[in-house]
Amino acid sequence: MKTKKKIGIVGARGYVGKELVAILSEHEGFEIALSVSQRDNVTAEDVARHALDGYVLALPNNQTAPYVAAIARANEPAVIVDLSADHRFEDAAAAGWVYGQPERLRDRIRGATRISNPGCYATAMQLALHPL
Repeated sequence: MKTKKKIGIVGARGYVGKELVAILSEHEGFEIALSVSQRDNVTAEDVARHALDGYVLALPNNQTAPYVAAIARANEPAVIVDLSADHRFEDAAAAGWVYGQPERLRDRIRGATRISNPGCYATAMQLALHPL
C-alpha cells in the first residue's frame, strides 16, 4: 500500500480552500493533516511547525510570503503550492518557483518543491488555446 502524503491547507475557509479540502479528502494519495484559515489566528510559524510533505497556500494575493519563509526555514524539502498570484511571474522563476499547470507542464512540475498555480482565467485561456 502506498503511503499517503501529508498535506496542510492554509486558507481552508475560502472558496478555493473549501473545494480543495473536498477534493483531497477523497483522494487516496493524500491525508489532510492540517486545515486552517487566516481567521484561526494561526501564525505562519505555527503552520510550518507541522512536519508535512506539502502545503497548499489558498490565500489572497500578497499574503503568502510569511508562510513561504516560515515553511522554508522549518521544512525546506516540503512542497509548497501557491494558489495566489504571488509566485507566478518571472522574478518568482528566478527564485525557484515553477509555473504549475499540470495539463500542459507536467514534466516541468515533476520534482519541483515550489509550484505557482495559474489563476482561473489563465487556465481557461491556456487550455482553450493549447490545441492550436
